[in-house]
Amino acid sequence: MSDNERNLNTGSTSPNPKFISLDEAAVMTTGTRVTFVPGMPAVFSESLKNICFVKGVPLIRVLHPHMGIDKATGKDRQARLYELTSQTGLPTMFHNQERPRNVWTEQLALAERIGAAGLADLSRCSAR
Repeated sequence: MSDNERNLNTGSTSPNPKFISLDEAAVMTTGTRVTFVPGMPAVFSESLKNICFVKGVPLIRVLHPHMGIDKATGKDRQARLYELTSQTGLPTMFHNQERPRNVWTEQLALAERIGAAGLADLSRCSAR
């Protein structure tokens, strides 16, 4: 699958979105990649997915590694994620060759920067 095909994988309407591996995401040089745990509607992951949708940022879904030790190998399942990002939190956002973002304020700022022009400025929204 090419980077362009992956960029079309927004998953916003698909009942069975496609996911790529963390290793596939790590070698990509273009596109916005976000880690998710399939079947687990984690609040921050869902929020970031919706922010990207509102800002018109096509995203590529990446399998977030599960916690714990792999019984077959005896290795930490999140070691590669930690190697790439120096943390293991969910979600992790990768964009092009920039550094990964794990803090929601940085993820929002990135979505604002790379999102389509003329759309709502979500960083200025507040509850009243």
